Amino acid sequence: MGIAPKAMWNSTHRPSVVALDWKWLFIYPGQYIASVNRVVLPVGVPVDFKITSDTVMNAFFIPRLGGQIYAMAGMETQLHLLADRAGTYYGENTQYSGRGFPYQHFEVVALPKADFEAWVKTVQDRHHPLDTNSYARLARPSVRKTVAEYAPVKPRLFEHVMNK
Repeated sequence: MGIAPKAMWNSTHRPSVVALDWKWLFIYPGQYIASVNRVVLPVGVPVDFKITSDTVMNAFFIPRLGGQIYAMAGMETQLHLLADRAGTYYGENTQYSGRGFPYQHFEVVALPKADFEAWVKTVQDRHHPLDTNSYARLARPSVRKTVAEYAPVKPRLFEHVMNK
C-alpha cells in the first residue's frame, strides 16, 4: 500500500462505524484496517465512534458500555464510550431493519493496549484489502455474516459511504 500506519491509537483516529444489511463494519482509519461484526478497543482509552448507515436507519448499542445512538444514511452521529476493563461485550442493532434484524449483533473486545496493538499488527499483516469492489460485495444484504478483517482499507471509505 505504501502508507505507513499512524500511531496505534490516539484521539484523532477514532473508529468509524457503518451499519449494513445486516452486519456492522468497523473502520480504523489511522491503522488502515477494518473488521466486520467485531470491534476491538484498548482498555482505558476513551472511544469516540463516528457512525453512519449505508442502508436503512439502525440503532448502535453496546449495553455494558453505554448508550444507544442511531445510524442514518447520509448523516454522522457520534457515541463516546470507555471500556474500563478487559473483556468481551455484546453489541447490537435495536432498530428493526428487516429480515436479518435478529442476527445483526457484534462482539466488542476490550484488550490491554499492548494486546490491542498486537491485534492491529496481525490484521495489517494479513493483506485482505477493503477497496471499492470488495466493499460493494460486503455491502450486499447478508444474514449471519461472520467476523472478517480487512487491510488495507480504502482511505476515506467512511466519508465515501456517508456522502453517497
